[in-house]
Amino acid sequence: MTFSTLSDSDSISTTTSTAYFILNDGMGLGGYTVSAKSPPNTANYRQTNSTENNPVIIDNQNYNYLVEWRKDLGTPDSTSLGLCGVRVAYYAPLASGLYLPFVTK
Repeated sequence: MTFSTLSDSDSISTTTSTAYFILNDGMGLGGYTVSAKSPPNTANYRQTNSTENNPVIIDNQNYNYLVEWRKDLGTPDSTSLGLCGVRVAYYAPLASGLYLPFVTK
């Protein structure tokens, strides 16, 4: 996992939000690897990429993952704040023996 992109919308330019990509080992250890924060002083549709350079290798055997989106503390409440989407970018492993999960429909 290399970066994330947050897309949100709000009519109040001072309300911001953040999307976190979080990992957890199920035993209380974990944290977020990258986050994307909506730009301040921008109203209506907003899109921004994460700024951290903290890539993580996806390990579905030992960790679970989630994306959490929330309004930033200290910013005014807004009834028009809405999540449009969060995009998570990753690259397939190149080493032999590693694989991405198999998904069927």
